[in-house]
Parts: sequence; structure tokens; C-alpha cells
Amino acid sequence: MPDRAEALLGGPSPLSAMVTGVSWLAEGRATCVAMPCNTAHAYLDALRAHTDIPILDMVSAALEACRSLRPSVDRIGILDTEGARLTRLYDVTGARLDPHIIHVRPATQTHHVNRAIADVKQGGDTARARRERHRRGRR
Repeated sequence: MPDRAEALLGGPSPLSAMVTGVSWLAEGRATCVAMPCNTAHAYLDALRAHTDIPILDMVSAALEACRSLRPSVDRIGILDTEGARLTRLYDVTGARLDPHIIHVRPATQTHHVNRAIADVKQGGDTARARRERHRRGRR
């Protein structure tokens, strides 16, 4: 499947592969679908148009969970991919649910968040991703 973040930055679309995946799940009699990829949610509406199976909106669920954990929350920090950030997935949903969404600075995104996401997605050095996160947190 094409990388979702790269697709949102101009690469090949993953929608066809995602539709195929949901079709396989339907054939297996799935009654609900969860996508563990935040960036894939940029295609949520298009994917929903191809199936009758409910697809969980993880972006809304995450923001609602923050609200549930701390009802007075008014700002939620997001660590996301460039693609999710570009499409403003959390900003749009946050505007609907009311908390203000905060992103890291662009330089931090490039040098720390993107690297950590790539490490995890590639099955790479997750310990390095944790070290980077903790090192950044001490600044």
C-alpha cells in the first residue's frame, strides 16, 4: 500500500488498496473497521463511500478520549505525520469538538517527530525514537 503521508504530499494514492482491504474485511464478515493509521483518516470519507461497514473515526475518538480523561481540557498537543498535519486532520476535528490543537514547531517536526514516526513504521530503532522523544522533552 502506498504510504499515506507521502500520498498526501503528492505521491500515489492508497485509496484503491484501502478499498480492497475493506472489501476483504467485508468478505470475512467484519461488522466494524478500525484503521490504526492516523494519516489514513484523510481518506476516511472516500473509504466510507465504498462500504456499508462502519469505520471508526480514530481522530475523533482520540480527541474525545482526551476530553473524557480531562473534561476541562482546552488545548491538545498532537504529534502527527506531515501528511496528517498538512490535511489538518486534527485541527478540523478539534474545531468541531472545541479544543485548540497544538502542533510542534516545524523544525521539531522535521528533525524529531518525522524521524521517530519513520523508525517505528519501518520496524526500526524504536528505542532511538523513545530517546529522541525524551531528549526533546528535556529542552
